[in-house]
Amino acid sequence: MIFNKATTVAVFGLLALVGAKADGSSAEQREFNRPDTPIPGVTINNDEVGRYCILGQKDSPKGYACFSLLGNIRARMFEHENLNGFMTLAGEAFVLIDNGATQSFATDVDKVTVTPSKQAHCLRLNVERQKGPGYKGVSIASTSCPDSPAFHLADKWTNP
Repeated sequence: MIFNKATTVAVFGLLALVGAKADGSSAEQREFNRPDTPIPGVTINNDEVGRYCILGQKDSPKGYACFSLLGNIRARMFEHENLNGFMTLAGEAFVLIDNGATQSFATDVDKVTVTPSKQAHCLRLNVERQKGPGYKGVSIASTSCPDSPAFHLADKWTNP
């Protein structure tokens, strides 16, 4: 069988489309948000994230919780409510600061609820982690205080 240049290009293009469709991510997972989508209540500021999450803001009058994720959280987040904090420009780390109310957000794997803690300068975290589509998830409860490490959000469906 002999292929001309146009046929070869067409076959290559078709194979590329088939490969893109089979990359393991569903269309719904890739279309939550554009990576540059602003999140209401969250300001892009690398310095503030570093101040809270790397240096530790021990003199902060409010509790806070740091989060990390491989990749850009803005591209993975499909739900958020009442958030208050800072995020790095790349979106791989962010901090939520106590605003006196419940804050929540969800990715394709984790649903996170952040509430004020009775312990001074701390926040309560509840993370519902999904094992996969159609599987019952598990709940992870934690308290985030100024000396706590960042809570790493799941990068894919896994057992916690």
